[in-house]
Amino acid sequence: MQQALRPFELTVPEYLVLASLVRLTARHGVAQSQRELSDDSGVDPMTTSRVMRALDARHLVDRNAQYDARCWGVIATGKGKRLAGRARGPFEAASASFLAPLGAQRQRFGKLLRKLD
Repeated sequence: MQQALRPFELTVPEYLVLASLVRLTARHGVAQSQRELSDDSGVDPMTTSRVMRALDARHLVDRNAQYDARCWGVIATGKGKRLAGRARGPFEAASASFLAPLGAQRQRFGKLLRKLD
């Protein structure tokens, strides 16, 4: 999957967090907390924090959006939304190819992974 993201200069955790941010912001219309992004993407909080710094340095996210009185929220910039959109197809194709050997057990595998969380 990393190879599919190489042309976009994204790591797998960066793509997962950015894609979650774009999806959640579109759904809720407000900035998201890093904790919400960690929960939604399945990327641990420490890695999410590191990813946020990397995405911010590339101007793919804006971490200055007010979330609530206790913390700042994050929104995807136009550049970040476009990049996530372009990377989605190749990432999903690579994911499908990676999981193809599971066949009919693919859904069960996903459910078992979610139980580990």
